[in-house]
Order: sequence, then structure tokens, then C-alpha cells
Amino acid sequence: MRKGLALFVAVAVAAGIVILWQPATATATTAVPPRRHPTARVCPDNGKRLVCFAIRQTDTVVPNLATNALPNGFGPADLRSAYGLTTTGSAAMTVAIIDAFDDPHAEADLANYRSTYALPACTTANGCFRKVNQSGQASPLPRTDTGWAGEISLDVDMVSAICPNCHILLLEANNPTTTSLGTAVNTAVNLGAKFVSNSYGGPEDGSENSDDSLYFNHPGVVITASTGDNGFGVSYPASGKGVTAVGGTSLTRDTSTRGWSETVWNGAGSGCSGSVAKPAFQVGLNTGCGKRAEADVAAVADPQTGVAVYQTFGASGWAVFGGTSAASPIIAAVYALAGNPGATDSPNSYPYAHTTALNDVTSGNNGNCGAPLCTAGLGYDGPTGLGTPQGTSAFSLHAASSTTLTSSTNPSLPGQAVTFTATVTSPAGTPTGTVTFTSDGNALGTVGLAAGQATLTTPTVPVGAHTIAASYTPDANVAASSTTVAFTVDGLTYATLDTSNISRNLPVAALLRIYQCDSTLPPNTFEPLLPQFGSGTRKYFLESILHVPGGDRSTYTTEFPCVKQTDSNNNPLLENTGNLLTNDRQIEPYSILSWIAQTSKNVSDVHGETVLGNVDGIDSLAVNSSAVGNQPAVNAVPS
Repeated sequence: MRKGLALFVAVAVAAGIVILWQPATATATTAVPPRRHPTARVCPDNGKRLVCFAIRQTDTVVPNLATNALPNGFGPADLRSAYGLTTTGSAAMTVAIIDAFDDPHAEADLANYRSTYALPACTTANGCFRKVNQSGQASPLPRTDTGWAGEISLDVDMVSAICPNCHILLLEANNPTTTSLGTAVNTAVNLGAKFVSNSYGGPEDGSENSDDSLYFNHPGVVITASTGDNGFGVSYPASGKGVTAVGGTSLTRDTSTRGWSETVWNGAGSGCSGSVAKPAFQVGLNTGCGKRAEADVAAVADPQTGVAVYQTFGASGWAVFGGTSAASPIIAAVYALAGNPGATDSPNSYPYAHTTALNDVTSGNNGNCGAPLCTAGLGYDGPTGLGTPQGTSAFSLHAASSTTLTSSTNPSLPGQAVTFTATVTSPAGTPTGTVTFTSDGNALGTVGLAAGQATLTTPTVPVGAHTIAASYTPDANVAASSTTVAFTVDGLTYATLDTSNISRNLPVAALLRIYQCDSTLPPNTFEPLLPQFGSGTRKYFLESILHVPGGDRSTYTTEFPCVKQTDSNNNPLLENTGNLLTNDRQIEPYSILSWIAQTSKNVSDVHGETVLGNVDGIDSLAVNSSAVGNQPAVNAVPS
């Protein structure tokens, strides 16, 4: 039988014997560390069987929380923040938890955990939670065990924290042996689970390749296993061929951009398999091992920086837990967030294809064997593998990508060249590949990525509203992605003249003629207006109104107004002045001299306003005269 290799200190307490994790003794010259919480393993090693790796603080147990209070330890929001997890998973994903013995309070305790953190209910009744024996039957269940009940509570709570919408399948093996626990793994896979977490282990005994083939190697299925809580030393099934070996870190908040930092937890297991061959994904990597090395990845495991767990069978409510038992279900649930693995894939290879999508842990150690097996540095190390999750990209065959799309102008005008720029990013690095641009499903062109960007310039988009799409076709290691933007090409909407609002504020004291000032009209073409004669002086006021529609993107050049004032012999008369205004705001003053004077003004900045032109004049009634005012002469050109 496999046996744990931990060294622990047994301390007698009133309730019995409590097994404590004992940190390294500080030297006389070492600064006094922060107060450490006493801890106990929930599954004491009996020296004969596989052991669970859950560790619980013994001085922070809280039976009942005050109203609106949260328990000690990291909760779902903390863990999701620390590991950059922004999705909540899908009910289509089932995470299986493999443990020994029965916890009769498992579902009730899970309900308390999830309600405390406002997570959706996960019950037998709603189909989210299912508990079975190692054969997949609801009964008979194995005998109860208060120690393994703590492991069960930790496991189901961590899956809930990371993937709140995932279904949970709890399989309770008859006892903690490779045969029973391995049988439960096979049952989980047969029941359709694609993600199976194992928070237990023991030392290798030479039967690893046989046990792999019997229980722990399922292509197309994620199998995670804890590397142990005893520091340097290999643990099985973590060292298995088809298993993702999960190490452990100490997790703390900080002021970095990430908001968190991690170091090696000194209890995290690591080591070299004595029998399992080096997998292809570790070939060429300095692991310090000639055969299979563990860990592959890691998550929080230090009970001093542990997670909140609720357990009432064999415990008194809320407590802070740690151990690599916490890390294994965390990683299994992260895999579930990333989606189902390929049907024939070895999912433990995925992180090795996306190392930049992980948080590299670069400090700390779990023993005296140096780097990389015991001491962290840049890149791979034994206690934490390649690092901890930075989102889900490292846990799928193709790392996630994101595509954004911008245009040089929106809206544009007919025939106006527009440049569309697609930017593709991925946590796994700068993507390569191509981007295909379409307008309403019609191809505009395909462009290769350069430094993560692809640009396409086209004048061919017709007038109207369109959906422009950019679809990224990836390289081998990155997933496809696409995006769309709404894009409009405006028509040339011309300004209109409201002729009904032309105001002729003229005294009835003179012969005044007005006509449209247009060079195409014959000379001396007059439109009689108010034929009158008299003496003295006369004032006149000519006004025209130009409506510029809102949303119009044309540039208007106006010649407005044009006035010619002459006597009956076409001799010029007095000078006149006027204004071009919009909403009583003067745009540009001008004067009218000699025979004909015109002014041009670009009014493209007054879309949606009314442009008013007027002319004031005074002349002598002793002379027969005429005044000529024009409607706006409007020319429109694209901006």
C-alpha cells in the first residue's frame, strides 16, 4: 500500500490527539515571523493507505457567522480575482470529486457555503449535485469518516468557488486504497465527467504504470491530483502519465497590478517519478528529472493563507483550510471553465503549450534539493510547476484570444476610403494568423497579422447601415475569435431652403425689385415686388432661411445672400451690410459692394441648426431702384 511521507508533531489536547504541520524552526538571528495558526491534517496518515491532503487551522473555527459577515479565509471572489477568472462556467460541465468514505452532511454543508457567498444553489433536486458510491449508485454509501468529510467539504467548496455554474459529482470510495479510489475515477468518467479531482496520494511503489492503465489515464478527460503536503518527495497519482500534478503556493494580497503575489508553499510536494517515463511535453524542459516530474501547475495551498470551508460532520462550522487538497479541485474547476478537452488529448500537456498564460512563481522552496526540484525561479520548478492560473487560456488546447475592431471614421461618405483595424490579443502571447473582414457577410479581404494587428482599407462599402466583422483564423496554439461593429455610410443629404419663411420687411415707399441671383439668368431679369414711388429714404430687410439637417455629414459652401441694388439705369446705389447667422449667433459678417457681392461660408459645423442670412440697406427714394436678393446657392461636397 502507498504511504504518506510526512513528518508531523503530535500534540495532546483535551479533545484528543491533534496532528500539526510544523514549520521550520527560526534561527536566533531570524526576525520573528507573523503569528502562525496551529493546523491539523484532517486525514491522519495510518501508514497503510492513500491519505487526503487537507489541512485545517484549529484556532479559527467559527460555528455561526454574524449577520452579513463572511468567514475567515479566501472566498470565491478572492480566488477568482487572484487567478483572473471572469466566467462562471456552464451546467454542461461536470466536475467529479473523488474521496473516500461518506460525508452525510455534504449537500447541506455545500448549500450553506454557496448561500453565504450568494452562489446559485447546487442541490440534488435541481440536478446540480449528485452523490454516489464508487460504483455510481446512490446506495449503499460507504461508512462515514469525519476526517475525509473535511476533505469532501474542501473539495466541493473549491469547485463551487471557481466554477459556480458547474455541476458537481461526488464519488465516495469504500476506502482509501488505489483500487477503490481508482474505481471511483473510472466510474466518474463513465458517468460523463470530463474533469476529475483527486486530493489524495501516497509514495510510489513501482505499480504506477499498471495503475495508470487501470485507473488514472483517460485521454480526453482532465485528471488532477495533489502533489502532497510533505515538501520534496514524489506522490502518486500526481506523478501519473495522464494526470495534471497540482502543487501549492502561499497566496497574499499586494499592491501590484495583479493585486496578488505567490511564493512556494514549503509543504507543497515535488519530485521525480521512479517509473513513469518523461512525457513529451516535459522533453527539453529543465525539470531536474530523467522521468516524469511533478508538479505541472499550482494554486493556493498554504493553510496560513488558506480558504474558507464549511463542515459540520466532524467539525463545528467555518474554518480555514489549506493543503494541496485545495489546489487540485481549484485547477480541475479552472479546466472546466476553459471547456471540454479534445477527445484524444492529454490535457496535462495544455499548460506546457501556453506557459505565458500562467503566473510564474519565482521565489520560495520546499526543501534543500535546490533548483528546479525544490527552489523556485524563472520558469519551471517542482513545487509550483509552470505556475498558477492567469485566466483559463493555459488550460485548453487553444489559448483564448480576443479580437477588437476599429474604423478610421464612422460614419463615412460614399467613396470615402475607410481603414478597418483588427487587434488580436491572447494571454499566451502575440498571436499570428489572419483576419478576414466582411461587410454584411460579403468579403472585404483577408489580411495577415503583424504584431497582433491587421488593417484593411476599402472605399467599397455602399450607402447605408452595415455590420462589419473581423474573424481571426489562428495559429496552432490560439483559439479563433471574432467581433463586429456597426458601421454607416451616409448619403449626401442636401440642405433645404424654406422659401415660405423668406421675410421681406420693406416700406411701401419705393419701387423695389427682387430676383434670384443666379449667373445663368439673363442680365437685368427682375421680378417686380412692391412698385411704389415717394420721397425721402427707405429701409429694406431681406431674409432667407437654410435648414441643415441633423446627422448630415456633407460640407456645405453657401453663397448667401446675394443682393444687387441699382437705379433704373442699373447704376449701383448705396452699400449694404449683412450677417450670416445660425440661431442668432453670428457666423461671419460681410458687406455688399458695387453691383453684386457674394460671400461663401462653410457651415459644416452647424448640422441640425437653421442658418439665417439677412441684408439691411438704406437708399434714397428720390431714385428709382431695385434690390436683388438670392435664395441660398448651395454646393455640397464630401468632407
